[in-house]
Parts: sequence; structure tokens; C-alpha cells
Amino acid sequence: MNGGFELLAVALLYWLPGAGLVAFAWPELHADHRHDRLSRFAVAVATSLSVRPLLLLWCKTAGIAAGPWLAWSPGLVGGALLLATTVRRTRRGTPAPHARAGAGVGWVDLVLVATIGMVVLSRWLAVRGLVVPAWGDSVQHSFVTQLLVENRGLFESWAPYAPMESLTYHFGFHSVAAAWSEITGADAPTAVLWVGQLTGIAAVLTLYPLALELTDGRRAAGAVALIVAGCVSPLPAFYASWGRYTQLAGQALLPVVVLLLDVVCFRPTRSPARRLLLAALLSAGLGLTHYRVALLAATAFAVWPVAALWRWRATPGEWLWRAGAVVAMGAGAVVLVAPWLGVLDDGLLLAVHGRIAAIDPAVFSWSDAWRAWSSIPTGLSFPTLAILGLTAAAGIALRDRAVFLILAWSATALLATNPFSLGLPGMGFVTNFAIGIAAYVPIALLVGAVAAHLVPLAERRAGGRAALAGALLLAGGLGFPARARPVAAEFQLATPADLEAFAWIREHTPADAHFQVDVGLGYEGKTAVGTDGGWWLPLFTRRSSTLPPLLYASERMDEKLRHDVWVLPTWIRRSAKTPEIYAKASHRNYCYQGVTHVYVGDKRGAIGPNDTPLLRPEWLARNPALTLVHETGRAQVWRFDRSSCGNWRQNMRPKT
Repeated sequence: MNGGFELLAVALLYWLPGAGLVAFAWPELHADHRHDRLSRFAVAVATSLSVRPLLLLWCKTAGIAAGPWLAWSPGLVGGALLLATTVRRTRRGTPAPHARAGAGVGWVDLVLVATIGMVVLSRWLAVRGLVVPAWGDSVQHSFVTQLLVENRGLFESWAPYAPMESLTYHFGFHSVAAAWSEITGADAPTAVLWVGQLTGIAAVLTLYPLALELTDGRRAAGAVALIVAGCVSPLPAFYASWGRYTQLAGQALLPVVVLLLDVVCFRPTRSPARRLLLAALLSAGLGLTHYRVALLAATAFAVWPVAALWRWRATPGEWLWRAGAVVAMGAGAVVLVAPWLGVLDDGLLLAVHGRIAAIDPAVFSWSDAWRAWSSIPTGLSFPTLAILGLTAAAGIALRDRAVFLILAWSATALLATNPFSLGLPGMGFVTNFAIGIAAYVPIALLVGAVAAHLVPLAERRAGGRAALAGALLLAGGLGFPARARPVAAEFQLATPADLEAFAWIREHTPADAHFQVDVGLGYEGKTAVGTDGGWWLPLFTRRSSTLPPLLYASERMDEKLRHDVWVLPTWIRRSAKTPEIYAKASHRNYCYQGVTHVYVGDKRGAIGPNDTPLLRPEWLARNPALTLVHETGRAQVWRFDRSSCGNWRQNMRPKT
């Protein structure tokens, strides 16, 4: 790839679309004393991320093919709009942004520059050795990205890569990754990796404008929030190890949605219609980017109007207008995503969550929630929780508006995630794992809001500003090595040897070849998952395999095939008591599933939930119908002689 194209892609995808829209819909932000250039940039980034999925959706609805033109045009139009508003503002003599006390570069500026530098550098260093993005989520993200490019927009069929026939998964992140691929020429996995890490940076940056809004422009609050989320906290940096980029994208939008909610509810002047439309657009983009994060935003929509009751207690008419404006924001978002609401019923997503939500709440307890939080590799320790508790108590004692709102929002989100605590059904719409790994958002905002109260005290003392800057940079610097640590090998499914083997497969196997790959059982044994590079095989080779992307569990496909994806590996494992029994069982399975080749990944099935791999080369060698035809590193390709199946027919399944 060309470095110039990557810089161009960053501008076209992450800045210009939103910068133009914000300049048009919220021109007051330019002169707002609460916000600075970094804050306006972060708002533009979130707005840019919300635009693309909405454009894809409405192109599909209107029957317009998307393709490369849609990758380029929002940025070009946004740039033109930004230029036009800038020229108009200059001609009208609109005041420049409020000049803060102590003009020039201050200690907060130095902290911000250093912190952003550490965040950007650490996110690059963490993935510099990856040949594909990490873990299983990255597999499905790459498939969706590739299919968006190939289909020039939204699609239903996953052919030729998988036997699914619907797309009901949130696609905001993938729409940006597909555009990155079309602008830079990167393949889908590379686009997912680049866009994933850039979105991780955005998820940190967008906390800054929300921190400023909640604290009436205290930049120190924003700087501390960036340091906590970007350098001190293991999350969200650790998302790269999971490939959990869609939730990260949702959390890049979430702070700016809440920012606009706060503006509508608490600003002295009423928000004009175009600002409400901007808020609706961001909310709609969030809904298409991550369903669960959108539900977390919905809990903020419940908290902020209630909190505003106190602000407008003397003028109830003002509160009623603001409550109506919040309803209008939500209604506008629903209208913008309306075509997608009909699509959701095409897969199993609603049905699965409906069944989960119908479970008797009496079977759940807080121990279930604690078990989920404990499973997070980088969970909070008890000492850290104690410090956070003291920080919250200090904020309450200071009667800080930001602290009250953050705590109320966190409590509401926690109750919504665990409705059993109120005797209500609905468990599973937002999981405790999802809310646990999103906890850096309120934590960073809380610490930033309380820390900002200490700044005036320190600044009164000689050398106080230098001491503050030094302390904050020390905190960020101490966290930097851990954030920059490369993604661990245990999260890397594919290796260079796998990619070499895939290249050989493309050249030396027929287009209709069907590969058996290694499979494990994840998610408490309920879902089949890949355990080595074999999960990537269809994307790189355009050959089919026995294991589709993880979304097979929620998209429409032949029910027999869905059942077999999970059941047959289980049956083979139970049968694998001796090499002879394994050879017989696997041979029967190959015949039934139409397997022509077997692929053993370079990691040999070692990544994932199972102690032993499904495909063991020493046992495969016992089957006379299998011939080793290629080996690169530890990756192997075996050819299966289908004539050995005799009278086997495709619809003759093994006994399970």
C-alpha cells in the first residue's frame, strides 16, 4: 500500500464527512468557549463514522449500487461543505473561537499532544507483527468487508465464502473498512486491521469533547480522560486481541451522542432543528454500528431528561421542550434506520434474543454477572475498585454535575443489563461481558471530572502546572509499554505459513474444492469456532470449508447445515478414542460433508477452547484415502480420495 493513500483515506473517512456536516448543522460549535480544536475534530470523527452506514443503507433501499464512488464522495462533499462554511464565516466576520486564559501553548496542550502520540504509537506497535487481525471476530469482520466490496453495498448471500443467506449483523464498522479497501487497495483483512486500530484511537479521542461538555469546558478533565482510557486502562486497547472492533466503533460514537444529548437537555438556549437532526443522524449511525452499544445509549436517553428536571425545575415549560427534543432525536433516528428494521427479521437475531429474554428472571443472580466480569482478562482489581469508589464519593461531595450524571447512567445501564434484579425478563440484550469491557468510558469520564477540581489548587502553587503535566505524563508513560505490547500469539489464528499455503491452494486445487478445517466449541460449547488459520481459508482461497464465519449462528441458512457445523465436530471428538476409530469416524464425516481436502493450520488447532485439535496429522496419516500434497511450515494440505466413499451419498449423515 501507498502511505499517501492511507493518509488520504484517514481524511476522507474519519474527518471530512463529519467536519462538513458539523460545520453546517452545528456552526455554534466553532465559537463555543467549552470546546477547542481537538474537541471539534473528535466530534467530526464520530459524525464521519455515523454517515457511511446510513448511506449504504439508503443506497440499498433506493436500489443504487454503492461501490468506490461512495467511498470517495462523502469526504469530497464534506470537504466542500467545510470550505464553503469557512469562507462564509470569514466573510461575515464570525468571531474566532473563544481565546482561553493564558493564550499560547499551555501545559494541557503539551499533555494532550503527548497523550495522543502515545495512543497512536501504542495502537500501531501492538499489531505491527500481525499478518491478519486477531482472534475469531476478525474473521467475520473480514468476510463482511469483502462481501460489501464485491457486492457494491449491502448483500444477502455470502457466496462463495459461506452458505448463509442473510445479513442482519450491524455493519457500520464494516462499511468504513470496505471504503478503506476501495480507496487504498488493501485486502479485506488488512482494511479491518487498519480501520480497527484507527477506530480504537477514535474511541479514546471522542471521550474528550464529552468530558469538556460535562465539566463546562475544563480541558484538564478531557486530558485526564484521554490518559485513563488511552494509556492507563488496559481497555479499549486490548480489543485488538479479540478483534472486537464493532463494539469499539460503537463506543467511538457513543460519547458524542451523549454529548449532544447533554447539549439538548442542559444548555441555556434551545437547540435548533438542524442540531437535533445531527443528533438523530449520530444516534442512527450508532444503531447500525453496534446494537448493544446503542442500547447503552438508550439508557442515557432515559437518564438525561430525568436529570434535567432539576435543572429546569423553575421553568417546567423549558423542560417539556427539551424532553420533546430528546423524543424527536430518538424518533428521527428510528426514521433514518427504518429500512433496516424490516431486514432484522430475515435472520435469527431477533428470535434468539427473544428466547433468551423470555427466560424466567428467577434463574439469574448477581453471581452470573460477576462470573462474566471475572472472565475479562484485564478486569478491575479490588484496590482499583476501591480507588474508583473514593473518587466517586469525592465527586458527590463536590456536588459535581458530571459525576452525578455518570453514576446515574452507569447504574441505569447496569440495571438494564441485569433486569432480573428488578424481577423483570430481558437478560441477554446487553451482556455483562459487553458492559464490563465498556466500563472504561464512565471510569475515564469520572476520574477526569474529579481530577479537574484539583487543577486550580495545584496551579496556585509555584511550579504547580509543571508538576501536574509531569504527573499526568508519568501516568501515561507507565501505561504505554503494556498498551504497546504486541498481540499475544494465543490470539493469532493465522501465520505467514498459512498465507503461503492459501496461495498454493488457489493455484493447485479446483474451484469447487471443499475443505475440512479444525473446529472447536466455544461459547459454553454452543457454537463452532475456528482454532487455527483454517477459519480464514475461504476468504483467501475462495474455496468452501466446513466452518462458516461465527455469524452462521444468527443468519439464515439451511438448518441441517447449521446443525452439522456444530454437531459433527462434537461427534468426531467423542469418537476419537483411538487412531483407528478416529480414522473411521472422520472418513465417514468427509464422505457425508462432500470434503475433497483437509487443511491443518500452522497453529495445529491450538487456538481456542479445546485441549486437543480435531485434526491430528499423525492420525490423518492412518487414513489411506488421505494424501499429504503440500506442507509449508506446520500448515498442511491433504487430498481426500472421494472414490473411497463407495455408495455414500451427500445426504447420508453419520450417526450422531
